[in-house]
Amino acid sequence: MKRKKVLKLVMCALFAALIAIGAFIKIPGPAVPFTLQTLFVMLAGVLLGPRLGALSAITYMLTGLIGIPVFTGGGGIGYVFRLSFGYIIGFVAASYITGKIVSRMNKPSLPMILAANGAGILTVYIF
Repeated sequence: MKRKKVLKLVMCALFAALIAIGAFIKIPGPAVPFTLQTLFVMLAGVLLGPRLGALSAITYMLTGLIGIPVFTGGGGIGYVFRLSFGYIIGFVAASYITGKIVSRMNKPSLPMILAANGAGILTVYIF
């Protein structure tokens, strides 16, 4: 039982780190750059489930807000006033929504998982 909890904690930390790494793999865009963060956010939701996927995104967000430069443009509490901070908030919601949709499927197929990811990406862009 204790080993399972530790494994869940490690997986959350791993996906938080992957989201941070994804911030630095970017393609310049008109307002904000396109990054691989969205891929890792969706994977966290699909593989970890809604609660742990959202927890990994929250861990990433809090890591950046305390000043560690894991965001695309750095880090720190002042980042909440940047245009791209809405995406970071959206990561939390998207990971939860994607994980919730996939967890409700009895036998998830690739098209169903892709549809869940589409809903997650739409959530990110709504934020």
